[in-house]
Amino acid sequence: VDRSSGEERMIVFKEGPPEKLAEERECVQRWNRILPGYAPGIYSFQQRGDSGAILFEYLPGRTFEQLLLQSQPPELRAALARLKSALREIWTKTRLDEPTHPDFIAQVRKRLPAVYELHPEFARGAESLGGVEVTPFDELVARCGHVDEALVAPFSVLGHGDLNVDNVIYDPELDSIRLIDLHRSHQTDFVQDVSVFLVSHFRLRVFDRPVRARIQDVISRVHDFAAEFARETGDTTFEARLAAGLARSFVTSARFVLDEEFAKGLFLRGRYLLEQLSTLRGEALLRYRAPEDLLVD
Repeated sequence: VDRSSGEERMIVFKEGPPEKLAEERECVQRWNRILPGYAPGIYSFQQRGDSGAILFEYLPGRTFEQLLLQSQPPELRAALARLKSALREIWTKTRLDEPTHPDFIAQVRKRLPAVYELHPEFARGAESLGGVEVTPFDELVARCGHVDEALVAPFSVLGHGDLNVDNVIYDPELDSIRLIDLHRSHQTDFVQDVSVFLVSHFRLRVFDRPVRARIQDVISRVHDFAAEFARETGDTTFEARLAAGLARSFVTSARFVLDEEFAKGLFLRGRYLLEQLSTLRGEALLRYRAPEDLLVD
C-alpha cells in the first residue's frame, strides 16, 4: 500500500462475507489483547453490502511447511524451539481450570459429508473381508459416541483452531513465532491444536527421504513436548484424547487430498483408531494410547 506520504507498507488484503470477516477480526483482536505479538495487526476493516474486506499486517518469515522443505537444520531446530516456547506461554497464560469436552467424534461426524463428497468410496455399507465383518464407517462413528462423553480435558486454553503447517510463521531475524488464520480460535482442549499440527505434518505429500526424516523428527518432538506439558499439569488423559484427536484429523484430512491412495491411507489410520476406541470403556479408554508408529510413514 503506497500512502501519499511516500511510505510503503506490506499488507495482506482479505475479502469475503462480512459476517465471517467480522468474526475473524474479533478473534485476532482477542489475541492481540490477551497475547500481543502472536497475531497480525489489523489496519482496516470495511463492509459494503454483501462484501467485506480486512487489511492485515504482512508477517515476514516462513511457514513450517517452507521450513521443512527449504531450511537448513539449524533454522528448523530454532523454529521448533521457539514454537514450543510460544505454545507453553499461550497455554499457560490462557489456561482456565474448568473441564472441557473436545468432542472429537462430533467433529468427525460434522465433516463426514465433505469427506464423502470427495471420496464417495469411503461411504460403504456392511462388507465382509475374509469372513470378518467390516462395520460401515457411519456406524463405527456412532459406536464411538461414548468417547466424547468420557474424554474430558481438565482445563481449557486459547486454541488456534487450525494449527497446521501453513498457519505458523517463524521469523529467524526476530526469532519469533506468529500465527495466522485465527478465525476458528476459541477456548478449547490444547490437544485440539496438537493433533491438527501433528497430522498436518504427516499428510504432507513429500517422500524425499531426508525431508521425510525432518517431518518425523518434528512430529516426535512436538508430541513429546505436549506429553511433558500434560504431565506437568496433571493431565492424565492426554494420550487418550490425543488418539481421538488424531482419528478426527486423519479422517477429516482426506477431504483435502485428491490422491485416492494417499487419502485412503489417512482415512484408514483414522478408522483404525476409531475401531480401537469404540471397544473401550471406563479406565481402559482413559488409559488408551495410540500406537507410536501410527504417525510414521
